[in-house]
Amino acid sequence: TNGIEKKIWARSLPDPGWTLASVNVPIEDSSQIDLAGIKGDNSMASMLVDDMYVLQKSCEADAVTECGFEESYVCGYTSESGLGNWTRVSPYNGDDVLAPHTPVDHTYNTEYGHYMEAALVPSHKDDLVGRLKSPEISQPADVQQCATFWYVHNGATFLDKLIVYGVLNGDYGKPLWKEKASYIDTWLSASVPVPTGPPTVQLVWEAWQGKRNDHSTIAIDDVTITRKPCDSIGTCDFEASTCGWQNVVTGDNRTDESDWVRGTGRTGIDLDNPEADHNGDVNATYLYVDTVFGGTGMALLESQMFQPEQHNNLCFHFWFFIQGEEEDNIWIELQKEDGRKHEVWNANGQSDKLGKWKEGQIHIKADNVFTPAPYQVFFVGFRKHEHAKIAIDDLVMTKFNGNCSVLPTHNEDVSCDFSEDQCGWTNDPDNQINWKYSAGGHEMWLDPADVGENYRVGRFRSPVVEVGEGDALCFTMTWKKEDQVDASLSVELYSESFEEEETLMTIHDGISGEYRNTSVEVTRAGKHHFVIAGLVSPRWQGVMSFNGVSVTDEPCSE
Repeated sequence: TNGIEKKIWARSLPDPGWTLASVNVPIEDSSQIDLAGIKGDNSMASMLVDDMYVLQKSCEADAVTECGFEESYVCGYTSESGLGNWTRVSPYNGDDVLAPHTPVDHTYNTEYGHYMEAALVPSHKDDLVGRLKSPEISQPADVQQCATFWYVHNGATFLDKLIVYGVLNGDYGKPLWKEKASYIDTWLSASVPVPTGPPTVQLVWEAWQGKRNDHSTIAIDDVTITRKPCDSIGTCDFEASTCGWQNVVTGDNRTDESDWVRGTGRTGIDLDNPEADHNGDVNATYLYVDTVFGGTGMALLESQMFQPEQHNNLCFHFWFFIQGEEEDNIWIELQKEDGRKHEVWNANGQSDKLGKWKEGQIHIKADNVFTPAPYQVFFVGFRKHEHAKIAIDDLVMTKFNGNCSVLPTHNEDVSCDFSEDQCGWTNDPDNQINWKYSAGGHEMWLDPADVGENYRVGRFRSPVVEVGEGDALCFTMTWKKEDQVDASLSVELYSESFEEEETLMTIHDGISGEYRNTSVEVTRAGKHHFVIAGLVSPRWQGVMSFNGVSVTDEPCSE
């Protein structure tokens, strides 16, 4: 405009299909729209545009259900002041007294976009900064809606908070979502279920700050209301989007050399991606590590922020693909708001020359790693060799229900001290009497109150273990048995399909007092389950328990 060039919209990461885009163009006198494409190092890359048109109206057509705050009327949102207030800002306003702002908005990914900001300013007290209130949102009967928004929260104290309420008939009720200060200055996604009931609801964002001597910021952008339930945080099949998972932005206290991108077997951006997803569908979308920049090295994918009150105890299941050498790898880290990180899963040894999809699973119990605080989950893909292929798909986060064995199964993963859970060991569904888990005693035990009129057997079975031809495993159990009448404790070997193969050992005598260790060697080749079986008579009133099992890939004599 008048000889001055402004970058008003930008995108970089590749995508497997056509994507709709729109941008409000600031018209002053005579203006010209210029599309500039910058090609990277990949000679096979392509950038295309199609069906371009200009309308004399705002791109924010339905401001109630979709708002990027690009118009000065901010979609009918209103604010209520406290120590400060929510204001519409643009990063380009460098002379603003409340600067520095977040470097780019989320809608256009440029410094000329706009978002709503609650500035955190020096203060001698903890206080409400301000409330941002949406227009009234209509509530169709019996339809669960989901509110998704993007936010930045780089406060430096745990007393800084961003809280979301759903106000029904003037009643704020309990918060729908809240977060204490995070450690990164980039846009993150959050989704909250819109409460149902009255015909309309109002969403309210509250910004709070603690005592401070510095300037910081809380910001939101791109609020979207959809008529469907929210996806579980962390869950994603990548068919429509990345569901809040995103590549690490430079400057977020982490650095990497590559990116995770969406692709399919048919439309991958380059040749270094799997030919299909784990179901064999060449048109299904997954995430893979981009290789177009010649790139070996690390690619970091970060999740939304997990809140300890809601997301402390989770089972995380996913599929992964590694084709390459031994050093090519994927691992998962948890990272706390202060930048401290902890590895919780590693695919060591799972790469191969042919490449195939494998199941991964890990129990995420964050308070075993950190003191309760907001945290993120990171996928780390590492390509040591130029021809390696690394991909992930179908991430599913569910609430931990007592069984979340580590996948893929390694023989050593059958070992368990029962300090956290049952490590994937389960009661046989046909049991006449079940083994019970004592979280306080870190042990499995049979309850005399569960005996019946006849002898009863309780079987407790392991995940799959594998014995190679000519190899041996050593199984060790730490057990205790006290009784006066007929009862026995056995360790049995079953096939992968749960057919009985052999009894490895049986303990008849009752030893009073302390736990004992007993080991047995297994040389039978193939895939098996260990089964610990307790047999008790109708008159049994004793003690039968075990508090540790271990499996080592070597003969017991060694």
